[in-house]
Amino acid sequence: MEKIGSVCVRVDPRALESLGADLVTNDMVAMVELVKNSYDACASEVTVAFGHGNSSITISDNGKGMSQDIIENAWAVVATPYRLSNPTEKFNNIERTATGNKGLGRLSAARLGEKLEIITKQEGGPALLFRVIWKNLYSSQNLANGAFDLFDVSSDNLIQGHGTILKIEGLKSEWGASKIQD
Repeated sequence: MEKIGSVCVRVDPRALESLGADLVTNDMVAMVELVKNSYDACASEVTVAFGHGNSSITISDNGKGMSQDIIENAWAVVATPYRLSNPTEKFNNIERTATGNKGLGRLSAARLGEKLEIITKQEGGPALLFRVIWKNLYSSQNLANGAFDLFDVSSDNLIQGHGTILKIEGLKSEWGASKIQD
């Protein structure tokens, strides 16, 4: 027997789209997943706001926020083992057992809209901003090419103290009054 090479197992970026469609079954489940992320970050306040004409959804919290390391090694890693090694979070005299561990929050954002912008800040750390345009990620040749840029926006004063702001734009469905009430 003669070895002629090695073959790497890869995941096509469209797998994320498929996972999101299969695991996040409707818009209400998607919203719950995103609010659960705020709970997991030990937020005591979460605000959900709809942009003019329901053109966007913004979810803001006063939770722990994310560091650059967390963004790179947990948020941007699908099926990360982060929650296995960090099953609880402690912040501002709040301790919670995490409700999420599969990364459905980011897939929920992809279900709801075409673009995601996140601004996040840990106490004493820089305010960080990144944007994901889902169709660009899905159409990349492989996930390694699906990079997004990370910016330090501390001087812009977008977040005071700590927390996270998610803005989802290019909504894929209508959000009428009854759906918003739900």
